[in-house]
Amino acid sequence: ISQLVNGLKNTMIVELFVVLGSTFFNGIAAYAFAKKQFPGKQFFFMLLLITIILPGEVTLIPRYLMFHKWGLLNTLLALIVPALVGVWGIFLIRQFMSTIPNALIEAAYIDGASELRVITQIIFPLSMPVLSTYALFTFLGVWNDLFGPLLYCNVKEWQTLQLALYQFSADTFRY
Repeated sequence: ISQLVNGLKNTMIVELFVVLGSTFFNGIAAYAFAKKQFPGKQFFFMLLLITIILPGEVTLIPRYLMFHKWGLLNTLLALIVPALVGVWGIFLIRQFMSTIPNALIEAAYIDGASELRVITQIIFPLSMPVLSTYALFTFLGVWNDLFGPLLYCNVKEWQTLQLALYQFSADTFRY
C-alpha cells in the first residue's frame, strides 16, 4: 500500500509539472506561430507538422540513450522533460489563437503594453477554452502513461501510480 501512495505522489508531481509546463510552453509557441511575423515562419511550422507523422517508437532508443547519458534515468525528469513541448498542443492552440483579432493586440501595444503583458492579460485569458481543453487532454495522457514510467523509472522510489499498480497486480495475481 505504501508503494501505491508513493506512486500517487510521484504521479501528481509529474502531472503538475507536465500539465502546467506544457500548457504554458505550447501556448507561447502557438502565440508565436499564430500572431508573430518572422523569417521562415511557414517553413518552421510545416517542419513542426511533419514531425507528427513520426511514431513515438522511432524516438525511443535515441531518447533512452540521451537520458542515460544525461543521468535522467530513474528520475521523474525523464517523464517531465519530453512532455513539456508537443506538436499536437502547439497546433491545437495555434489554430485557436489564429481566430483572435489582431486589433486587440495592436490596441494593447498602442496603450503601451509589453509583449509579456499582451500574452498574459489578453491572449491567454481569451484562449482559456483551448488551454483548459489541452490541459485536460494532457492530464489524461500523463495519467494513462504506463510505457514511459516502465522504460525510464525502474526504481521503486520514483515509480508512478500506473507502474506501481501494474507491478502490484503482477505480483498479486501470479499463477
